[in-house]
Amino acid sequence: MSISHLAPQSLWKHFQALCDRPRPSKHEGLVIEYLRDFAEQHQLTFLQDEVGNVVIKKAASAGMEKARTIAMQCHIDMVPQKRNDIEHDFTCDPIRPVIDGEIVRAQGTTLGADNGIGVAAMLAVMESADIIHGPLEALFTVDEEAGMSGAKGLNSQILEADILFNLDSEDEGELYVGCAGGVDVTLDCPVATLPCFGDMAAVELHISGLRGGHSGIDIHLGRANANILMARLLLDLRARFDIYVTDIVGGTLRNAIPRDARANIVLSPQRVQDIKQYAADFLARQQAAFEGIEAGLNITCNVALVAERYFDPGQCDSLLEAILATPNGVLERHPQHHDIIQTSSNLAIIKCLPGGIEVQCLVRSAENTAKYRAGREIAAVYDALSPAVSVDGAYSGWSPNMDSPVLAAMSALYERDFGAIPEVKVIHAGLECGILGGIYPHMDMISFGPTIRCAHSPDEYVEIESVARFWQYLRTSLSEVAKVA
Repeated sequence: MSISHLAPQSLWKHFQALCDRPRPSKHEGLVIEYLRDFAEQHQLTFLQDEVGNVVIKKAASAGMEKARTIAMQCHIDMVPQKRNDIEHDFTCDPIRPVIDGEIVRAQGTTLGADNGIGVAAMLAVMESADIIHGPLEALFTVDEEAGMSGAKGLNSQILEADILFNLDSEDEGELYVGCAGGVDVTLDCPVATLPCFGDMAAVELHISGLRGGHSGIDIHLGRANANILMARLLLDLRARFDIYVTDIVGGTLRNAIPRDARANIVLSPQRVQDIKQYAADFLARQQAAFEGIEAGLNITCNVALVAERYFDPGQCDSLLEAILATPNGVLERHPQHHDIIQTSSNLAIIKCLPGGIEVQCLVRSAENTAKYRAGREIAAVYDALSPAVSVDGAYSGWSPNMDSPVLAAMSALYERDFGAIPEVKVIHAGLECGILGGIYPHMDMISFGPTIRCAHSPDEYVEIESVARFWQYLRTSLSEVAKVA
């Protein structure tokens, strides 16, 4: 279904073009080609730095040559998440957008409105002939969702602007002036294996149907974590039956709350039915515990092929207990503003490696020392397993400047045009502003965008009317902020 007829058409046509081009992190080549062709078609300056980021520059409107230069910024990659019943290869298949009443969503996958709507808006601005503006720069960063390597590697000489509009926020009517930083904590836990013996049956346990979501924006909503549920189920089974774990895997992305997890176990064939009954009882308890939160939670038990080896029971139990004890969810709130999450952790990925099991967590915090402290606390939980611990991929937070003249100007514009005072917030997510501010410390930055819900999950959608208001606000801001801020 085409969405190019939606208003504003200049924006939606570019979003449709993005949907047509696969763009998971580290696979942004087709979009970069689109940007290059776009700049050539409209006779705009096209620049690309060493890590792949693109900058397109446009001269000021007549009479605005002395206005301050504004840079707009978005990332061109998207999070690849899909429902289990959908066949989709994000590296080659297009996203299939669907108009569903007042929203646009995708058919069983993430939509890529994060950050594709912002990218489309930037392109619509750069080709527009009726927006009055000063000198403009459009910065398209790569690989934001997989570690922000694009922003981290941005050439420090490629931009001239001293005002930056980041278009990666997800609540229309809110202005963001700060964000959390983050760090990845990876634990490689050695676990010995033993050969399977005798007449054994194998069962695959599959936890699925969870809502998942953005590990920063949605972390406070109390959603279930599939990795933690699987660890709890396996420990319960180990305590009641003679079962042995041969494989465990859960989650796919560090910045997405894990929606499903799988584990294989071996056991006596006579106990298979007991396992199925216990899993059904466990499911009923979890459905009650997450009533109103996780309507789709499901657990299946299917016969599988018997593996050659299983994990040492004692070491496996220690690992599962460590997973349950891992700090996860909201860890700290801001000491003065309790509605603001200061530090959180997402137990994102579990996977088997030769010789052991790897656990990956993403810690976010608005306070740098707090994120490293949380990382140390996570590592300490696994001490008994003597893991190899890696704490890397760190990126800085963005400290708010409540006295920003750009903030004052844009707050006044929003109130004038929409009759409401915008909320000024700090977001518990890793906007690239924290990194960009370190490279260009003189920049006055602000982040805003349309209303997007369930980002980083197959339930992602964007509100159509909010896109129109966002577009109107962006146009007005480009025309007026450079004059007064």
